[in-house]
Amino acid sequence: MVMLDTQLTSAALRGGVGELDFSVASTTLQEIFGMQFGENANNRFYLPLIQNESHLWVHANMVREKMGRLRTSKRKPRTDRLVIDFTQDHPTVVEYSHLATCRLLKLSAASPEIGSKIFMAYAGEALPKAAFSHASSHFRKLAKSSVRYLPLTLDIAERALPLLSVFEARYNLKVDFRNSWNDILILATAIRAKEVLLTKDRVLAEFASEVAWAKVSNGASDSLEVDFSASSALRRFNFESKGYINLGWRARSR
Repeated sequence: MVMLDTQLTSAALRGGVGELDFSVASTTLQEIFGMQFGENANNRFYLPLIQNESHLWVHANMVREKMGRLRTSKRKPRTDRLVIDFTQDHPTVVEYSHLATCRLLKLSAASPEIGSKIFMAYAGEALPKAAFSHASSHFRKLAKSSVRYLPLTLDIAERALPLLSVFEARYNLKVDFRNSWNDILILATAIRAKEVLLTKDRVLAEFASEVAWAKVSNGASDSLEVDFSASSALRRFNFESKGYINLGWRARSR
């Protein structure tokens, strides 16, 4: 399977994704929807964790009934959460609504307009007008597509921690730490799902080749194909031999 990173997913969305067949990490979805905030412990907005299609319709009715209060309320809906503790090395990151975002999109496939209304109700007051318009358009396109959604899980977050430790020992992190962390989460998601990650990030591709034994080849439009499809990368990978030091970082679901 092929998984697109954030840059290539954004490009695909600008062209329409109805006939395209690829996977996308929930971290990428959070970036293209503008859900993440500069403060690492908060989001701009949160999505409810909807259990099934019946719950989708119930929630849609609640949104219609409470739209005014919902759009101005700062209370978080009931959603999923992962806490990433980097001790004193980096600010604690709280990852909200990864499963909720993927589930809302998946359940919206049969009723794109209903799912879009729920999405817009939570995003409406949190995003500037232009960003809200782009996010809503992206959501509608994805809801009508055959794209597969890969949510961030505790297992993926735990796999990402040693990857980040080794990465920052070799490369400079981005000015905004969250951007580098997102890159590593997308990489860990591709490894866990055994996907072929398409990216234009040559540093990330080089790192994946060196430490996770990925096969890297040239793709279309200057992209790189980072192939984990035949890899058991993190099961075989000896992080200690690559310079990993256990810094006490940990991920937890509460």
